[in-house]
Amino acid sequence: MRKVEVVLYSSDWVRPFEQESSLIQHIFRDTLGEIHRIGSTSVAGLKAKPNIDILPIVQLYVILHSVTISDHTLLSLVNMAS
Repeated sequence: MRKVEVVLYSSDWVRPFEQESSLIQHIFRDTLGEIHRIGSTSVAGLKAKPNIDILPIVQLYVILHSVTISDHTLLSLVNMAS
């Protein structure tokens, strides 16, 4: 059985989040909406596994190259993006 380590909250967890956020911003550039720090390490005072959970929110871009599609298919794509 795998042992799970739970430790006291650390304000040091902010720095790795900021470092990873910078990398994520560089990778996604204009498609990045927001970046959230989630999970137990994002709650001050809460014991947690020392893993930083990050949720990037990216915009969906659909690129069509000389493709004829039906109105129904186009509407499906638009609904998926919203």
